[in-house]
Amino acid sequence: MQALQVLKKSTARSVGQARALLYTLESLPLPVLHRLIAGVDRRLPSEEDQRHIINKARQLLAVDADDFVELNLPLQLLAPENPGQHFPRWMQIMGDSTLAFWRRRNSETQAFSSKVKNLDEFPDYYQRNFHHQTDGYLTEKSAAFYEHQVELLFRGLADPMRRRLLKPLVESLQNKKRPKILEIACGTGSFTQSILGALPNAHVTAIDLSPAYIQYAKKRFIKNPNVDFVVMDAEKLPFKANSFDAVVSVFLHHELPQNVRQNVINESLRVAGSKGFWGMVDSIQLGDDPQLDWAIKEFPKNFHEPFFTNYIKNPVFDYLQTHHGKRNFKEKIYLLSKVIHSD
Repeated sequence: MQALQVLKKSTARSVGQARALLYTLESLPLPVLHRLIAGVDRRLPSEEDQRHIINKARQLLAVDADDFVELNLPLQLLAPENPGQHFPRWMQIMGDSTLAFWRRRNSETQAFSSKVKNLDEFPDYYQRNFHHQTDGYLTEKSAAFYEHQVELLFRGLADPMRRRLLKPLVESLQNKKRPKILEIACGTGSFTQSILGALPNAHVTAIDLSPAYIQYAKKRFIKNPNVDFVVMDAEKLPFKANSFDAVVSVFLHHELPQNVRQNVINESLRVAGSKGFWGMVDSIQLGDDPQLDWAIKEFPKNFHEPFFTNYIKNPVFDYLQTHHGKRNFKEKIYLLSKVIHSD
């Protein structure tokens, strides 16, 4: 058994490294396109910063490999989404990025195709093409590209950063035979897949504002009865207090205006109740890793992230301690991400 665990850990680490290398190589044309089309030169990290990032990335992949053994995660989680379409999709993303960088050049933050319907039904803050991506979060084409685009941005380390929430989540639910989990802003279901990989007996209610992303996620999980994908606004959860054993979100809060962010936190803690687990993964904030402060300051300059600067200046942990201080929260940094969760 121990030999199998060692083999699984070694495999997870090696595949994780190969995955990071793949997405890193695939991302190389993007800064060139960005400069040529949008006229934007991205600040490059210094040699010292590069060493720091590489060291943190290695630590992240090592912890990720440990969790594949400790949590008995399926190695399939390391595979890119729809592997057979990976390279054709990458080619399409390169073409689509040309359009995104053109929108960046012209500051077209609310440019949508005719495929986007009923835009005024969404909250004001959501009526924009975040990251200048085609049609924002509002079409299935956007959904088909999304996970791949995120991995290009994070050089294949997005999923390992998301998975840092799994261990405290699993530990909190170890005495629950069939835990009920609410995932807020599930997108196309990448973290949903990780939750069910770690907790195959759990039932997940996965919600998102985007009908297109929810529809795409349903197709990915059509044979799994343990997840329900629902279009829903996280500011107005229709559930009673203490409805879930756990409430989680990944890379949500930096895309919300401050008042909406606080409303979502309050609502999510309400439905988790005093005993339910609450956890999030999101970007680091100013001061979390001073050597990377430059990187998060640069991010909204290069991409359309209208609420990111506010996010990095207003620590979520401080808000939780001030407004929900009856509960204990923990915070830990992993590369460009942080995990915050209740005890």
